Amino acid sequence: MAFQDFGPLSERRRQELEQRRRKRIMIAGGALCTIVIIAAVSAVAIIYVNKNGYISNNTKNNKHSHSGSDSDSTSSHAASTSSKLVQTLCSPTDYKETCISSLSKATNSSSKPKDIIKAAVSVIYKEASTAFEKAKEHKTSDPQTVGAIEVCERLLNESKSDLMESMDKIDVSSLEDLPKAGPVLNVWLSAVRSYQETCVDSFPEGESRDKMKDAMKTVNELTSNALAIIQKAGSFLSELNVPGFSRRLLTVDDENKMDGQGLPWWVMEHHEHRRSLVDDQGLPWWVMGHHEHRRSLVDDQGLPWWVMGHHEHRRSLVDDQGLPWWVMGHHEHRRSLVQNAAATLKPNVVVAQDGSGQFTTIMAAINAMPEQYDGRYVIYVKAGVYDEQVTIKRELKNITMYGDGSEKTIVTGSKNFNAGTPTFLTATFAVMGDGFMCIGMGFRNTAGPEGHQAVALRVQADCAVFLNCRMEAYQDTLYAQSKRQFYRGCVIIGTVDYIFGDASAIFQNCVLAVRRPGDNQQNIVTAHGRIDKHESTGFVIHNCKIIANDDLAPVQATFKSYLARPWKAYSRTVIMETEIADLIDPVGYLPWGDSTVGQDTCFYGEYSNRGPGANTDQRATWKGVKKALTKQEAEQFTASSFLVDVLTWVKNKGVPVPVRLTFFKA
Repeated sequence: MAFQDFGPLSERRRQELEQRRRKRIMIAGGALCTIVIIAAVSAVAIIYVNKNGYISNNTKNNKHSHSGSDSDSTSSHAASTSSKLVQTLCSPTDYKETCISSLSKATNSSSKPKDIIKAAVSVIYKEASTAFEKAKEHKTSDPQTVGAIEVCERLLNESKSDLMESMDKIDVSSLEDLPKAGPVLNVWLSAVRSYQETCVDSFPEGESRDKMKDAMKTVNELTSNALAIIQKAGSFLSELNVPGFSRRLLTVDDENKMDGQGLPWWVMEHHEHRRSLVDDQGLPWWVMGHHEHRRSLVDDQGLPWWVMGHHEHRRSLVDDQGLPWWVMGHHEHRRSLVQNAAATLKPNVVVAQDGSGQFTTIMAAINAMPEQYDGRYVIYVKAGVYDEQVTIKRELKNITMYGDGSEKTIVTGSKNFNAGTPTFLTATFAVMGDGFMCIGMGFRNTAGPEGHQAVALRVQADCAVFLNCRMEAYQDTLYAQSKRQFYRGCVIIGTVDYIFGDASAIFQNCVLAVRRPGDNQQNIVTAHGRIDKHESTGFVIHNCKIIANDDLAPVQATFKSYLARPWKAYSRTVIMETEIADLIDPVGYLPWGDSTVGQDTCFYGEYSNRGPGANTDQRATWKGVKKALTKQEAEQFTASSFLVDVLTWVKNKGVPVPVRLTFFKA
């Protein structure tokens, strides 16, 4: 028994007793607690470690605190410590005065480091409501301004939802795990920043837009600050010497680290998330509860459910370049993807114009979908041209929608900016519900070049996947607005800025076809809208083809075509291992009007491209143009590196996506 004092059981009991006493103990400066090491902040501090292990200067529960001058001294010291914490946290921000002022008001002497990090997000929530509400002060009958007010109202709600999710994510993360939660938080906060800019841009140029821009100034700064703080959270916590934390947590390998069940870091902290992501058979969440989906998820060769049961499809799953059969460029292979979807997916509802399904319109099927549904909700849209504006609202998550082919099942519309509709509201098909997956459908906006901005598809959903789809319009065809998006084997056709937005989006094995624009117009393939240098967003065009559409090819010498132009100051587009045809002007990149904005701050990178348009000798000489990325630099933009948790939200859907160096040359 004498040796039991050193045993684990006795030690545990001793620690429990100490834990009960901790609330009654004031730690003198520099004293060593028997449970944890107290972190020193900027060489000062009487710091209290509370029961959750967070560093704090909280003394309000200390029953032995002195009265009078000693109490005043302690309170003053605590306030000083809190102030230093705020200043440390604000150090990497671009708007330090706004940061220090806002966080000082939102915190107090008892605030813990995690409280202050959360406050950096919560102050956005309050200010956003004030800023967006300014839109309603515009009293006008002008259609574009009325539309802009509607856009701002919608985006205020979207901002609030993303900010609430961000605060919830911070709440459920331990202090030490906050740096690992950073990439996902950056995705959501980048979306919030994008919504603010979209609200302003929706107003017509002039006084009304200027007023809205002024109204958004503070919330823009707060959001930028929060992005910087989240991005540098690891360095901040390392400076505080948080027990169990080191800078090693900031490495890419750790950020992509899986636990023993193969789950990514962002669901490791909570058992209920683990349990709900996969069941006891290791099946992902979106096929649980459906026996037929379980049974057919994979066969004995490990092939995903949507290619099973057909030997000829198995045989042609990949070609000699390792490319999946459904993007090999052969029509019969592309057709087989749709055939397999029809053979293996069990739709919850069918849409058919001839009355052979439950609904004759897509919106009728979506409106009938329950807001709460366990698993993926599958909608099969039979061949036909559906002239309707479709919106999948935020609450409708994890929808799989498939058609009979991108040139057979087509959704079409013609709303356009020139007719008075803000660009945001022109989309023929708009997706806000996270986890959306679409296979074999086409999206059109037929407004023509005279309609100017006229969107065929707008994607705001997180973790959205489009396979073998077709987006066809003129200016602003695909609005990849925000969050994480993945496009594979798609055909995207347009003229001016026809792939634009502020999403983190990867385009693999896609055909980007440039069509004949209106007279006196120029073609630009991409216009990425990264607003803030702390955002993680960008477009990656990987192993695609950039070609002239049939209507442009005979007259392509008449119209200049470019790879990109900087819609916003930190626009980012990377083109790698892509075939670029001779329609692209040798300079490659076009300024935004007469402005030089973005030329030094954008990031336009190219790596190992091929074709006559891939020659970079005459590329624009802007500081932001990187015409010859190294392999190591290019690797940062592969799917697994650039899209947070891509293994979970793409590959687990049964998509055989190369996420590492599949196409890279040695």
